[in-house]
Amino acid sequence: MYGCISTGKEANVYLAEGRCKDFSALEMIPEDAPNMEFAVKIFKTSILVFKDRERYVSGEFRFRKGHCKGNPRKKVKLWAEKEVRNLKRICMSGKIRAPWPYFLKNNVIAMEFIGKDGVAAPRLKDACDIGSEDLKEIAFLYAECIMMMRNLYQECRLVHGDLSEYNLLYYEKQIWMIDVSQSVEHDHPMALDFLRRDCVVMNDFFKKNKVYVLTTLNLFDFVTDIGIKNVEEHMNNLLKEAQEGYSEETIQADKVFEQVYIPRSL
Repeated sequence: MYGCISTGKEANVYLAEGRCKDFSALEMIPEDAPNMEFAVKIFKTSILVFKDRERYVSGEFRFRKGHCKGNPRKKVKLWAEKEVRNLKRICMSGKIRAPWPYFLKNNVIAMEFIGKDGVAAPRLKDACDIGSEDLKEIAFLYAECIMMMRNLYQECRLVHGDLSEYNLLYYEKQIWMIDVSQSVEHDHPMALDFLRRDCVVMNDFFKKNKVYVLTTLNLFDFVTDIGIKNVEEHMNNLLKEAQEGYSEETIQADKVFEQVYIPRSL
């Protein structure tokens, strides 16, 4: 174990190096391979922040048999298990870059290290601090981000729930998704509300970086619409429309959509 990579209100992440016998048994890593770098995420067990996380677990099919409402330590353990499940689903989709979780024990997860030679990849927030130095690159990242949101919804059947520039890493000119412990499935009662909030947050971030962004409604529809045949062409048309600018009527309608109730069914 080495130093701390990042700290948060829920967990700390540390850099580690080593091997695991289970890896060789699974023929994932050759016997003579050098030590690997890992990111070890340790969820805190003595904090009360998880009381506010009940809405991310309650109502989800995967945890229908109960989730230890009155026991904080068991809830933290469940939270770590939920992150591993979501990470594996995202990685196995092949459409989204995310660290692979190798090992789970109680409130500790050993996962793939995103970085090189002990230097962790920066968060998207820090990577985009260059501002207007490379607007084309940031615009490309926005297109990659909204495509990632669609793939997460359509292919993984998940909604991130807390997507922001703090929960995305920038490594080798590509975006990696992290912190998916709060991600929920489609059948969660608040899945669409979480998705709408993700759309608002990501649009606000890229708008601050001088990128022409979609309206919240257009982005929401792009992520959820299963009838799009040519996804890339459709996305390019939406981005072109954003560059041309929206009418005042469209902007006002979008503000209404950000506040309106989203029906779950007819």
